[in-house]
Amino acid sequence: MLSDRKTSSIWNPAFIIMLTVNLFNSAGQYMIGSALPKYSNFLGASPVIIGLVTSAFSISALLVRPITGSALDYYNKKIMLTISLALTTVMYTVCAFTDNVTVLVLTRFIDGIGASVKVPLCLALATEFLPEEKVGSGIGIYSVAQAISSALGPGICLDIIEKFGYQASLLFIAFIALIALALALAIRSGPYARPDRPFAISLKNVFAKEALLPALIVLTLAMPYACTMAYLPIIGELHNVSNIGLYYTVYSIVLFIGRPLCGKMLDRVHFTRILIPSLISYAISMVFISASDKLSGFLIAGVFSAMGYGIAHPCLQSLCMKWVPKEKRGASGNTYYIGVDIGNFTGSLLTGKFIDTLLATESEADAYSHAFLLLLIPIAISLVVTIYAGCRRRMIDNGQRKEGLIT
Repeated sequence: MLSDRKTSSIWNPAFIIMLTVNLFNSAGQYMIGSALPKYSNFLGASPVIIGLVTSAFSISALLVRPITGSALDYYNKKIMLTISLALTTVMYTVCAFTDNVTVLVLTRFIDGIGASVKVPLCLALATEFLPEEKVGSGIGIYSVAQAISSALGPGICLDIIEKFGYQASLLFIAFIALIALALALAIRSGPYARPDRPFAISLKNVFAKEALLPALIVLTLAMPYACTMAYLPIIGELHNVSNIGLYYTVYSIVLFIGRPLCGKMLDRVHFTRILIPSLISYAISMVFISASDKLSGFLIAGVFSAMGYGIAHPCLQSLCMKWVPKEKRGASGNTYYIGVDIGNFTGSLLTGKFIDTLLATESEADAYSHAFLLLLIPIAISLVVTIYAGCRRRMIDNGQRKEGLIT
């Protein structure tokens, strides 16, 4: 078992290490997510192939989650995290030394296998080191690492590409992944006690039914988010918008302020009061991206997107951790990221196909931009599911109050 949580403070050494691991791991993911679609476009790939470069990561993660999901609550968490981060470092390095789009797809596919372990595992480990009464606040702070990563990552990556080329940027990303690996090795753990049951791949070890509704919501939200990461740098280039990386900076400044406040609210108010406004804001951001051909329009989109997906994401993560028993948090995190994976690859591929269709009648710049209006559909679905989840959760909480289980 990892060292037990004995403190009432969020800011304990174990949580700080996990926070930092998440910071560098997320930075690498945001950087590679911005670099490879642009690199693939530079190598002459079509919009569909660019979508495949983006989605291969999520496809492989989804395929292996029945195995990795069953392992998350069974095997030594530190060892699993270390191996997955090592795999990521190797794959980023391979990307730096190839100019073959097929190899890029293959490396992203293999990297997704490691991501199926490291991403839900980081969330589960960070939660283990938080006081129970401060899980919402802690996850809000934990997600700030992703906000910082999304601020620094894409912008720095695009600057390095512009000044030093693609290989330099990809080698820098590999170095960032190496730092995350080194930090993971510093995690202190006590003696590992394997569960008194044989390892088995089963549905209950992969899925947590309590997390299905948050996973479905994030599935629909991940579709536009994946497309923004993949296609926004290309849209900026097609519209001759310099400094498109400032979108990510604005996005992350808003997140840096909003996410800790959101985390505190999660421990005090019903989650629908946070989610519903954030989904409406996210829809507005898609409209701005579709209509903009100037930097100012994209920066406004970044503000609304941060108040949208940026706030909804940690809210949904927190629900997945709070709605399950401690022993099922690995499976719950796995359930959540199954939703993320499905949303990522379906969003990128479907939008890439839609762009290809629009290219028959529109310019390349207009085709990429107008495709973002299609992404209002999954956001509308997420709003419907959120309203249903809110009603269902109120019924469950009211029933538990009547039985005296909660106050």
